Amino acid sequence: MVRFAPARNLLVALLVWLGFYAAGIEPALAGLPLALAIPLRAKDGVTSHSSLSRTEEWFRPRVAFVIVPVFAFLNAGVRIDPTAIGSLLQPSSLGILGGLIVGKPLGISGAIALVGALGLARLPAGLSRSHVFGISLIAGAGFTMSFFLVTLSFESATQAESARLAVLLGSTLSALTGLLFLRISTASRIESK
Repeated sequence: MVRFAPARNLLVALLVWLGFYAAGIEPALAGLPLALAIPLRAKDGVTSHSSLSRTEEWFRPRVAFVIVPVFAFLNAGVRIDPTAIGSLLQPSSLGILGGLIVGKPLGISGAIALVGALGLARLPAGLSRSHVFGISLIAGAGFTMSFFLVTLSFESATQAESARLAVLLGSTLSALTGLLFLRISTASRIESK
């Protein structure tokens, strides 16, 4: 069994990507032949030991926590400078920040509480209201659709730029607030047991 399958696969992927790029073919298309070329089963016949499984397991956290956020940030078109930061005090930017940091958690938690109060559903075993509230705080971190809506909503480049900055700041604050809340509430529940 090859121990460094992810490194080997990454090197092959990089060479294929460079080949596509040099040939004038959209490099993103290199992923299709690469995915089809990585063996699904290991020599012992166990899928979980395969080169594909190990490569996917190696890539998953790197893609989720580094590549996707960096890609989204670089493609957001946000210019950060002292004048852009001052634009966060515009009513549209304050509304975006309030919607992401306060509106989403209140809406999600409130809807779940209402459904529970009406007896239409109840939380699964092991899930508390503090879990729901922590996750609803993190829900404000979804910025892909927010960026799309900014593109549709603002004709002025200056307003769109300040709105994108507000989305980025609001998403970051939502994620950090939610993670901190869950960390503290989970730690206190563990200590009380």
